[in-house]
Amino acid sequence: MGEGYHIPVLAGDVAEMLDPRSGQCWFDGTLGGGGHAELILGRITAGGAPGRLWASDRDPEAVAFAAARLARFGSALTIWNIPFSQAATQLEASVPEGLDGVLLDLGISSHQIDDPTRGMTLREDAPLDLRMDPRQGRPMAACWEEFDQGRLATILKEYGDLPQAGRVARALLQATPQTTRALRETVDRVLPPKGERRLGHANRVVQALRIEINDEFGELARGVPVLFERLKVGGRMGIITFHSGEDRWVKRFFRDLLGRCTCPPQMPVCGCGAHPQAVLLGERTASQQELALNPRARSARLRGVQRVAPQP
Repeated sequence: MGEGYHIPVLAGDVAEMLDPRSGQCWFDGTLGGGGHAELILGRITAGGAPGRLWASDRDPEAVAFAAARLARFGSALTIWNIPFSQAATQLEASVPEGLDGVLLDLGISSHQIDDPTRGMTLREDAPLDLRMDPRQGRPMAACWEEFDQGRLATILKEYGDLPQAGRVARALLQATPQTTRALRETVDRVLPPKGERRLGHANRVVQALRIEINDEFGELARGVPVLFERLKVGGRMGIITFHSGEDRWVKRFFRDLLGRCTCPPQMPVCGCGAHPQAVLLGERTASQQELALNPRARSARLRGVQRVAPQP
């Protein structure tokens, strides 16, 4: 059940790298269709063990779907309809002894892409919404006046790696498209599509606008550090990214946890006070076998760390 809603990427790699075990306490901050949660719950409740999973998602449709899908796990699962950055307070109250594992699968689900009413696909014409939680904020179609050309061009360049971002930004602000078709037509006039990748530039624009309107990098910056702090010593964190900018952020954050000395080489004794907080668990990408079953996993990358005891 549920694979038609969203196929969880790198599921085998998540199980191997993060190694959820019987009786442990975990947090899945991007519940989606519940695929990864189902995998984790199956392992931490194996043999009737008292494992617990807390999960969150900002999309109310995802929460409703996953709750039905995972109902058989009963009280082992608690779901919150909030962004993962807001879960730290609830987790501190619910599991004060700390977590054994945290998983974040960033980006959007297949369901969000395939549902034309969300405005995240260009295959059908629909209102230009782009919100992960339709109850929060305003749809993208109502937000054009919030941008000037410079700011919009920066968003398109940084989040969409879009060529001629300034020209596209100017055209979008002049047209203020209200639907996905209007957005595509506006982008195509500036960057005419070529070959098989006829939706490539417009898709990059949709990606960039979605990242901005949902504050996805802000969510990372607010949420990941506090969730790492909720880990027990020995606890593991895994983050799956699809966007190169998100992956660079995660890679840098994990690297900083290694606590490498930044003192000049000539200093005989370390004076910067650096100390490791974690060790790296490596990185994984989709196998050719997985790509054959789920081409959307092509850009997925899993990185993981394990928390270590502080040095005396």
